[in-house]
Amino acid sequence: MNLKRVKFMRWGDNGFDYHETISSFDIGLAPMMTKNERNLAKTAFKSLEYMSCGISFVSSSWGIPKHLVHNENVLIATNIEEWTEQVFLLSKSIELRKKLGNNAYETIVSNFSYSYVYDQLKKILINN
Repeated sequence: MNLKRVKFMRWGDNGFDYHETISSFDIGLAPMMTKNERNLAKTAFKSLEYMSCGISFVSSSWGIPKHLVHNENVLIATNIEEWTEQVFLLSKSIELRKKLGNNAYETIVSNFSYSYVYDQLKKILINN
């Protein structure tokens, strides 16, 4: 793929801001191809980060939050061919990126936001 706007950064780079960096992405990737506990957690966490920033993303099929649905708020890939296809689709369609990013953001707000979690915790802690 001929990607013109790829920039590699490290945590220790001067001026690096993780949230700002993710928020600047056009497309997020969570390609955890090896199934192990560490990657399972990384896939779930990366998904939540992209969702909270309203970034469209392609993810491995395992380890994602149960609220993610292929072609609704994420694109899911299980092998190299699907990864290539899904990234290509997102790279060519601003409308698809916006749709998936907006839907992912709405998913996190309605299922993981402070107000949602607060109400759930309140019920558990107060026993109502």
